[in-house]
Amino acid sequence: MSGGSLPPSLRDLVRAVRDPRDLESFTLAQWDLLLPLARRSDLIARLACVAEAAGVIDRLPEPVQRHLAGALLLYRRQQVNAAFEIEELAAVCSERGLRLTLLKGAAYFATNLGFAQGRAFGDIDILIDKRQLGELESLLMREGWINAIDDAYDQRYYREWMHELPPMIHIQRGTVLDVHHRILPETARARPDPQRMLAAALECASFPGVYVLAPHDMLLHSATHLFYEGELTHGFRDLFDIDAMLRTVGPEQSWRELLERAQALQLTRPLYFACHFTAELLDTPIPPFVSARLAQWHPDGSAAQLLMRAYRLALRPMHPALNEPLTGLARWLIYARAHWLRMPPMLLVRHLGRKAIRGWLGIQGRPVDRPAPKQH
Repeated sequence: MSGGSLPPSLRDLVRAVRDPRDLESFTLAQWDLLLPLARRSDLIARLACVAEAAGVIDRLPEPVQRHLAGALLLYRRQQVNAAFEIEELAAVCSERGLRLTLLKGAAYFATNLGFAQGRAFGDIDILIDKRQLGELESLLMREGWINAIDDAYDQRYYREWMHELPPMIHIQRGTVLDVHHRILPETARARPDPQRMLAAALECASFPGVYVLAPHDMLLHSATHLFYEGELTHGFRDLFDIDAMLRTVGPEQSWRELLERAQALQLTRPLYFACHFTAELLDTPIPPFVSARLAQWHPDGSAAQLLMRAYRLALRPMHPALNEPLTGLARWLIYARAHWLRMPPMLLVRHLGRKAIRGWLGIQGRPVDRPAPKQH
């Protein structure tokens, strides 16, 4: 694996997760950087899982074993908690005949996808018909879920312009829930139809009555989430997710269906970025005819070339060892682009101006206190 433009330490991390048989050859100096990078990129539990599955974890240096064992312990606890939360949400939705569709990490877990082993996630993300939002929110509040944000402007921002309700938090368990009614904000330039995605959703074998997006839609949503996001805290992990899904697309006809689906949902540009950067950074095999078709969606001009360079830096895990002189600028450009894609110009100016003034004055929206999670 060449790793494209990745620095050597990050290539080591990719190699470790891809082929854990190489782990025994790593020196302590390599581990000293590899473990912090794995934590920063949210890949340490995945690294621990593949090392355990390969039977090499007990042959690694003792300090490394302790780190990986701790990651496995936390991950398995998360699995228990996630299953509990999904079952609770399914019960709430089934009471009124609402269909629960999981997104992102919760969906990968519920469908037991191969790359979901060790795939950490914090919040539970769900997608629901917008017409059912009010009813679902009332049901959730009755079950102990409350808004995690009580600032009036932020509440309005979410409810009028965004693609989700304000984050909700359970008053006893501390779990955070994001209730989506679209995969992009109401004000975004691209407008993928959520009804088409919900109509194609598939029921989970492990959680009857719970749905996930169809495979192509799941991949397109992951790509859209990553390449419309302004803060790439887990960008490298998300790129790993996309790489794994692209490697399972299948025969030529399935690739053609993916391209057609991207066009139908107005998500061709995120798919272009996803294929381009997974191929460049993770050596994802993209069929030549797909690359040729995607080339028509390549952004043009000098600004586009600057954007591509910015992503090469911003997609790296946030660790000082990976920073370059322009890393800060690259992350700022991605942040600005995300807001530009999500909002019309006047709303964008007003929103960012308000954020800047509040930041300068030291005023922040007051989040609801988050309680310590209970055991379950």
